[in-house]
Amino acid sequence: MKRMLVSDYDGTFYVNDSQIQENIDAVNKFRNNKNLFVIATGNNYKHFLNVVQEKKIKYDYLILDQGSVISNKNDDIIYSVCLKQEIAQKIYYELKKIDKKNTLKVCGVNQEECYIDSDKITKILIKFDDIKSAQRTAEMLIKKYKNNINAYVMIFTSSYRVEIISGETDKEKAIKKIATLEGIKRNNIYTIGNGYNDISMINSFNGYCLNTSVDKLLKECNKHVDSVNELIYQLIKI
Repeated sequence: MKRMLVSDYDGTFYVNDSQIQENIDAVNKFRNNKNLFVIATGNNYKHFLNVVQEKKIKYDYLILDQGSVISNKNDDIIYSVCLKQEIAQKIYYELKKIDKKNTLKVCGVNQEECYIDSDKITKILIKFDDIKSAQRTAEMLIKKYKNNINAYVMIFTSSYRVEIISGETDKEKAIKKIATLEGIKRNNIYTIGNGYNDISMINSFNGYCLNTSVDKLLKECNKHVDSVNELIYQLIKI
């Protein structure tokens, strides 16, 4: 029976340098049993390939830019969903008016940063100093552009970020794409995360969250663990 584990990266798979090695060791054991391991992250393709190579993380698929890009273990991009060009430009110039610290950034399918006139834009992001401003901006964009976009508030150590992607995708939909390719049934898919952008994938599959997750996720997810490796060793025993 082949199973698939999908883990968020920042704040979940990577919490600190000592724990990530424990997670990597556990993943290697999980994959040795012919199971699949997938990282689902908001990170961009070009940037994140450097991260996994540096950390020597073995994986079968990467879900990148919040679900906008999927690459396989050979690092070939096998799927991508871009923002509609007209909508991307409207959002960009709208956010540029409130971007006081020049943090606005546009990511492409295989580019960490690209021009706003590109037709390959997978994500737009902007940083804020406080969570309320980030939440207000995300809510405003979702209300204005409705099903055309998904907007997530991301929490980092010293800042808050709003990340905007196409409404046609998210981590959950990207997981379904991989499951179809691999012929894996829903009840054999396990997910783990810690943030707002992980809620849909955790609610849609066998979902777990870290005890350090955001409050909303802790309330919606009833399976809590301290680490990814704790979950993996539970799965290996099943």
